[in-house]
Amino acid sequence: MATRLLFVFFMYVFNGIQTEALPQPKLTVNPAVIRETDSVTLNCLTPSSVSQCYYQTLSAGTVRIFSCTQTLTGSELLMMDHQSSPAEVKVKCFYTVQIGDRNVPSPHSDTVSISIHNLPQPDLTVNPAVITETDSVTLNCLTPSSVSQCGYFTLSGRTVRTSSCLQTLTGSELLKMDHQRSPAEVKVKCFYSVQIGDRNARSPDSDKVSITIHSDTNPNKESVSTLTTSVSIKTSPADQGIVETESRRTQRTPSFITTTAVFVPFLSHHP
Repeated sequence: MATRLLFVFFMYVFNGIQTEALPQPKLTVNPAVIRETDSVTLNCLTPSSVSQCYYQTLSAGTVRIFSCTQTLTGSELLMMDHQSSPAEVKVKCFYTVQIGDRNVPSPHSDTVSISIHNLPQPDLTVNPAVITETDSVTLNCLTPSSVSQCGYFTLSGRTVRTSSCLQTLTGSELLKMDHQRSPAEVKVKCFYSVQIGDRNARSPDSDKVSITIHSDTNPNKESVSTLTTSVSIKTSPADQGIVETESRRTQRTPSFITTTAVFVPFLSHHP
């Protein structure tokens, strides 16, 4: 009996040594933040002879056998972990090696987290849509009520500005964000983030909206000015009957005014 117990003990120790001798796999996920309908790739890095891996979610303890490079949707991970979004699913992986007539499991990998959300797309509105550089425009990024901060970015400049979801900017500020000069059309999108576990989950981007920005001074604007001409004419006694009358003609142009004064003499006959 003692011999039998000793044999079992040595077999247990032997198997333990074999398990510890197997290298620990490394689990990577990409991307680490997804929506329910998105996919994530789990890569359990193992010795080259291994083709199948075991994945375990920590909350539910569910173990699934997949390829060592496996793609799953957010919904599938939530189902494995018995959770609903938004949620953080923590996963480990391991593999087995045939030693004699037994499958010896490797050590488990370190835990990795996958944040899964189903955040709605925000709706961006602007008012007014046509402004000058010194005018202001109100940007309203419509989000769930729990959100207070939003991100705005322009499509040309890709500059992200984080501020209130109801934001007022001048035309000059928008042009600076977009790296443009007036006149220009600035296209803007917005998004928001929600904390899930130790990560920030980003919402989908809103549809783009356009803001037209004009210069404060319009060189093509028409203007009218009056040119006054003072004329002094000396006449001789013989010319006393001559009287000057003034005819004015004003020319309207986009950038300058030309005024021509024409004097037409006529005779005034005295009886």
